[in-house]
Amino acid sequence: MPRTSAEPNKSEIIRKYLARSPRSTGQEIVRAIKRDAGVDVTPGLVSQVKHQAAKASRPSATPAQASGKMRTPVRRSPRAETGTSTLTLESLMAAKKLVHQLGGIEAAKSAVDALAKLA
Repeated sequence: MPRTSAEPNKSEIIRKYLARSPRSTGQEIVRAIKRDAGVDVTPGLVSQVKHQAAKASRPSATPAQASGKMRTPVRRSPRAETGTSTLTLESLMAAKKLVHQLGGIEAAKSAVDALAKLA
């Protein structure tokens, strides 16, 4: 059985105020409702009602997204066909020179990633 009370629904009062003045802060809403309606509301309740209203206005997720089953695939770097590393001192020195020319390791990494996308 629904609860009946002589006191007004505070959440509904907050929603009505937000409809008139959506950019108001929580404290402004608390003061205005106290002044206009004579009802004490807490900043926490105002925050909760504002959050629920914003959540309701967002587009809903598909069932797969909501359950977390739909994920983006992880892109892995291709491995050498032999499975062994052929890293030599000469190749390390060339890599060091490239890093210096490009201005740092991050720039060299992004250049190598871009090169991998082209291949």
